[in-house]
Amino acid sequence: MKMKCFLVLFALLSFLSGCVAGPWRGRVIDSETKGPIEGAAVVAVWYGSRLTLDEGSMQYFSDARETVTDKDGRFELPAYKYNPTFQSKNPKFTIFKPGYGAFPLKSATPEGLDSEYFTTGGGLVELPKLKTRKERLDTLVHLGYFNFMKTPNLFRYREIESKDLGLR
Repeated sequence: MKMKCFLVLFALLSFLSGCVAGPWRGRVIDSETKGPIEGAAVVAVWYGSRLTLDEGSMQYFSDARETVTDKDGRFELPAYKYNPTFQSKNPKFTIFKPGYGAFPLKSATPEGLDSEYFTTGGGLVELPKLKTRKERLDTLVHLGYFNFMKTPNLFRYREIESKDLGLR
C-alpha cells in the first residue's frame, strides 16, 4: 500500500512540476533557389508511452504545437512544459507547404534530424519544389495525420494539396 501511495504521489508531483524543453528555431528554404519559403506549417508533436500487459509499451499522441514560417522562412516554437513521467522530452517535427516536399520525408534535406537540431541556434531545412503529380501524391500519403485542432495550418494545407491533386 505504501508503495502504491508513493507511486501516485511521484506521478502527481511529476505532473505538477513538469520539465521544460525548447525553444526550437529554424529556417525553411527552397532547395533549388535557396530562397525562403514563407507560410510553411511547422508542427512539433509529443508522444507519450504507457505500459501494456500484452505488448510492453505503447506510444500515443500526447500534444502538438504549430507555427508557420515568416517572410524570411524563419520559425520559432516557444519552450514547452512536458511531463517526464508520461511524455517524451523531444518532439517529432513535420514541415510542409503545398507543392513542396515535406520534412522529414526523403524529399527534404537534411534527413533524419531530431528536435535537437532546432535547439542549437536554429536548423536549416531545404524543401524541394515538387514537379510531378506522383511526387506530390507520395508526399501527401506519407505526411501523416495529427490532431487537426492543434495543427490547423497543416490540416488546411493537406486539404489544399488534396483538392489541387483532384482527390476531393
